[in-house]
Amino acid sequence: MKNKIHFLNTIWSDSILIESQGHFALIDSGSDFYYPMIKAYLEELNIKRLDFLLLTHFHNDHYGCMINLLDDFLIDNVYMRDYSGHDGTNANGHDAGEEYRNGEINTANKIKEKAKEKSNLVMIEDDFDHLDFYDFHFDVFGSYENIRRIYEDKNSKYYHMNRFNENYDCISLFCQLEGINIYLGGDITDCDNSEFLELDHLNRRAILAIYKKYNIDKINLYKVAHHGVHDSNSKETMALIRPDYAVITNTDRWLRNYPTISYLVDGNKDVKILRTDWQKFVFEIENKKLKYHAITCDSLFDE
Repeated sequence: MKNKIHFLNTIWSDSILIESQGHFALIDSGSDFYYPMIKAYLEELNIKRLDFLLLTHFHNDHYGCMINLLDDFLIDNVYMRDYSGHDGTNANGHDAGEEYRNGEINTANKIKEKAKEKSNLVMIEDDFDHLDFYDFHFDVFGSYENIRRIYEDKNSKYYHMNRFNENYDCISLFCQLEGINIYLGGDITDCDNSEFLELDHLNRRAILAIYKKYNIDKINLYKVAHHGVHDSNSKETMALIRPDYAVITNTDRWLRNYPTISYLVDGNKDVKILRTDWQKFVFEIENKKLKYHAITCDSLFDE
C-alpha cells in the first residue's frame, strides 16, 4: 500500500492526515470552524478509526477540533503536551491576559478529560523523541518544555513572568521514508530572540540536528512552519532546508506581507510552493518517488 500525507485545506490552521498500510493518524486538528470539512474528508475516505491524534502545541488553530474528533471517531492514542499557562501573547499574537490564560487552562483540562474518556492520553514530555507509525518513523523535535523551564528558573530575569508564546513549545517532526526527507514544521519558531536566548532559532537547530543524524543536506517535502510567517522561516534556515515541495497552510492575502516565499525560492529556485487556501494536497511516497495530486475545493476561510 502507498504511504500518503494529506494536507487539508486549512488557512492559519493545521490538520495533516498521515496514511500508512491502511491505517490513519492526524497531526493537529485544525480550528473548530473547519470541523465540518475535516469530518467530511475523513468520512469520504471511509475512516472510522485513527491510530493517533497528535497536537503539536496548545493554540486553538491546532487543537480546535480535538473534542469533536474524539466524540465522532475511534482514536487509539492522543499525544499532547500540557498547556504552559505562562504565555504573554495568544495564538493571534495579541497580548494574553489572565482571562485568556484561564480560558485556555479550562480548555486544556476539557481536552485531557475527553481524551482519558475516549482514548489513551499520552502527555508529551522531555523524553518524547520519536513516534512510530507503520512505515513512518518520526523523529520529534522540541519536546522539551522551554516555557515552563524558563518560567520556573529562579536565576532568570523572567522568573514567574508571563512573557512567552506557546509556539516556543511547539514540536516539529521529521521522517525519512524510502530516501524521501519529510519535515513537518508545526509552528516552531526560528527568530533571533534577545529576551530568551534559549529560544533562538529552534527551527534551524532542528534542521541541523536532522542533517547531522541522517547525513543529508536538504528536505524534499517541507510543511512550512507557522503558516509561512517569516519569524519561523528565516533566510538562513530556508537556505538549509532547500525543499523540493513547500506546503504553506495560508493564502497570498497574508503571505505577501512576509518574505518567506522569496526565502524559499532563494534556497531552491525550483521549489514547488503549494498553498492550501483552495486545495487539499495528497502526497504519495512509493518506489522511492514523491508525487502529489491536488483536490480543488471551496475555501472555508472567511477572508
